Amino acid sequence: MRGGRAWAFRIAAAPLSASLALVACEVVCRLIDTPRQHIYSVAEPTGDQYAFYQFDPVLGWSNTPNAHGTFRRGEFSFPLRINAHGMRDRDPSPAPSPGRPRVAVLGDSFVWGIGVADEERFTDLLRESTGRDVLNFGVSGYAPVQYWLLLDRILAFRPHMVIVGVCLNNDFGDNVLRERYGYCKPYARLDGDGRIVIDGYPLPNVKEMPEQVSFVASPLERFLYDHSALARRCLARAARAPGGGDVQAGLIGFEDELIYRDPSTLSAEERRLRDTANAVNQALLAEIRDRLRAAGVELILLAVPTKREYPPAGGRDRRAADVLRETARALQVAFVDPVDAMSRSDFWEFDGHWNPAGHRKVAAALRHALGASTRGAAR
Repeated sequence: MRGGRAWAFRIAAAPLSASLALVACEVVCRLIDTPRQHIYSVAEPTGDQYAFYQFDPVLGWSNTPNAHGTFRRGEFSFPLRINAHGMRDRDPSPAPSPGRPRVAVLGDSFVWGIGVADEERFTDLLRESTGRDVLNFGVSGYAPVQYWLLLDRILAFRPHMVIVGVCLNNDFGDNVLRERYGYCKPYARLDGDGRIVIDGYPLPNVKEMPEQVSFVASPLERFLYDHSALARRCLARAARAPGGGDVQAGLIGFEDELIYRDPSTLSAEERRLRDTANAVNQALLAEIRDRLRAAGVELILLAVPTKREYPPAGGRDRRAADVLRETARALQVAFVDPVDAMSRSDFWEFDGHWNPAGHRKVAAALRHALGASTRGAAR
């Protein structure tokens, strides 16, 4: 009898032990949980933005020509249309109008304009306020590695100036890793002579993989994400492992956070990863600069601030912006830095993108650069 009662106690205690372990894990996860403003980065990373994408065997993905619809997220909703050239923009003429210089703007989701209607984007504001023919070539998730591959297409529109927006929080990683945001893409590396090599081909179409990733959380996942720090960490880990988790390549081990760290606090391996990612970014931008200069086109680098630049406790984190400023100085190209002019109020409360006020401030920061020749001076 005593032995039977002991076994019964063990059986009854097993679920209790499992429950206590889950509670302990939840407590630990809450202690180390990331700020809630990152809710969209896991539970709903793209809303329905991928409805406007298509697979691209060279770039990884691209805007779907002639797609149209309504982009919706919890804090905003707006109609949009992709033109025949794959741009979220009006239909441009093949060549600029006489007396109206053409400016091509390249960038990721901040340039594409997640969070705002067409007329609220900084590119459209610049077009109206400067009289320049400003064309928006933004594609969510892109980085300098894709801008370099796009140059022939951009130059076909005969711009006088090209603005490259570099997202401070993630472009260093987007350049050097093959799988980002659940999609496969080209990545850049340096050969033994320090020259850029584009790798990662052939690019698989993740939609054809046997194990697909859902980019929009189910109602149950969303509920768990909203109420459990442990669930948030589990969902984040699952979102980083598309296609069975075996498609990652490139600078394995690099994390975007390394750009924001004090180099003196890094291990030797972390310094190597940080320095390599920075060198690849600089080499890509140098290639873009040289190609544009050969065509008589001026390059301007635009620092694209994210919420990472504005900690919840206040102040500004300028470390990534200063790394990019040094790159601009080394390349002797113009640099526009709106970090100090912006604050967390220029972002949506939960989404990580600029609201209309943020776009107005970026437009204001760029107006001076568009009004004068700035070649050779990093500001």
